[in-house]
Amino acid sequence: TDAIDNSAGVDSSDHEVNIKILLSEAIRQGDLKTEDRNDLLASMTDDVAAHVLAHNYDQTNAMTLTETNALIDHQTHERLMVWLENKGVLNRTVEGLPTSEEMRERQAAKQPLTRPELSVLLAWSKIVLFDEIVASDVPDDPYFEATLQAYFPRGVAGYEKARAAHRLKREIIATVLANRVLDVGGPAFLLRLRETTGKPGAAIARAFEIARIALDAENLANAINALDNKIPASAQTAMHLDIAMALSRATALFSHNAPDPIDDVLHSSVERFRELKQALPRVLKPYVTARISRRAKGYVRAGAPEDLASDISVLMALALGHDILAFADRMNRTPRDAAATFFAVGDALRLDRLRAMAEDSLSRADYWERLATRRLMDDLIAQQSAAADMALGSAASKVSGAKAATAWLDRNRDAAERLDKAMKAMDVGRVWSFAKFSLVTDAVRQFMSEVE
Repeated sequence: TDAIDNSAGVDSSDHEVNIKILLSEAIRQGDLKTEDRNDLLASMTDDVAAHVLAHNYDQTNAMTLTETNALIDHQTHERLMVWLENKGVLNRTVEGLPTSEEMRERQAAKQPLTRPELSVLLAWSKIVLFDEIVASDVPDDPYFEATLQAYFPRGVAGYEKARAAHRLKREIIATVLANRVLDVGGPAFLLRLRETTGKPGAAIARAFEIARIALDAENLANAINALDNKIPASAQTAMHLDIAMALSRATALFSHNAPDPIDDVLHSSVERFRELKQALPRVLKPYVTARISRRAKGYVRAGAPEDLASDISVLMALALGHDILAFADRMNRTPRDAAATFFAVGDALRLDRLRAMAEDSLSRADYWERLATRRLMDDLIAQQSAAADMALGSAASKVSGAKAATAWLDRNRDAAERLDKAMKAMDVGRVWSFAKFSLVTDAVRQFMSEVE
C-alpha cells in the first residue's frame, strides 16, 4: 500500500518542503543569501536520505511487530476498525478491509489480518493521532524544540531563528510524535492505551515521550537493531515487543500525571529511574527474579549480549518506577528503599504472582476481557503502591524499606492470612479467568480497607 511502499518518497518530499520553508525564512531574515540556497540544499541530500531510511526502518519494524501479534490482537484490530469508522475516517470497502462478519469468520479460521491490511490500520492510526496532537498544546512544550531540531539535517543547524519561525513546526513535531508512538507497537498498542487510561491521543503521546526517556527505550531499541543478521530476527522481534509492553505500562502510569512541562518531569524522574534500575537486582524477590532470569537466558541463547538481554528482561519491573518513585518522594526515601518495600509487600501478598498470571492469561482472553484484566492489573499496582506507602509511613525514618514491610505485615498478619487464603482458594488447578482476577482484586481491596 502507498502508506508503506511509497512512504520513503512521501517522506523525502515532506523533508524537502519543510527544509525549503526554513531556508526561505532564513533568506527573509537575511541569514542566508539566495544564491547559496541551492548548493546548501544539494549538500544535504545524503543526510535527508539517512533520516528517511531510519524512519522507514522503524515503520517496517512496526509492521513486523503488528503482524507477529496479529492473531492475538485480531479482536483488537476489529475494535480499532469500528473506532476509526466511528471517527468518520475509515471506509472498509474503499480500503479493502474485512467486514465485522468476515473478521469473525477469519478469527474462527485463525486467519488474522495480512500485512497490507494491517498497514492501512497503521496509516490511519498515525493520521488520527497526528490530528489530535496538532489540536492540543503538546507541540508547544519547550521540550520538543530538540525534536524539531533533530528532524532537520545538520546543514541547517545554524538557522535557529528561521527554525523557530517555521510555520509548520507544530505539524513537524506532531508527525514525529505520532510516528514514535505507533512505530513502537503498532495500532493495537495505541488503542489499548486509549481504552485502559481513558486519555486522549495527545495526552498518551506526551506520557509516552516521558516513559520512552525514563526507560531509555531508544538506546535499547538501537542496540537490538544493531544485531540485524547476527541473531535470529524472531529474537529481535521478541525483545522489541518486551519494550512495547514495558512502555505501555509506564505510559499508562505517567498518563495520570498533571500536564507539567516535560523537562520538569524528566528532571525529577530520569536520574531516579537510573537509581531504581541499579537497585532492582538487590530488592527484587525470588519469584520476579526467576521470571526475569528465564527471559534473559532465552535471549542470550539466541545470541543477544548478556547486558542487553538483562536490560530488556528487567524492563517490566522498571516500568513500575513511576509509582515507586512517587511514594519514595512522599516518604522522603531513596528509590532503593521504596522499591524494597514495594516488592517485599508484593511478594508477601502474592500480588507480583497475580499480575504475572494475569499477563500470561491475556493471550487466551477476548478483547473485552483483556481490556478489563489490564485495568485490574493497574488497580493491583495502585493497591501495592498504597500498601508500600502505608508500610513506609508507619516506620521510623531510619528503618530500611524491607524491614518496614516486614513490620507492617506482622502487624496486619490476620488480614494478610485471610487474603492469602482467598488467593489460594482461587488458584486451584492454576487456571485463571477474568472472574477470578476480579474476585481476587476485590479481596485485595478488602484487605487494604482492614489494614492500618
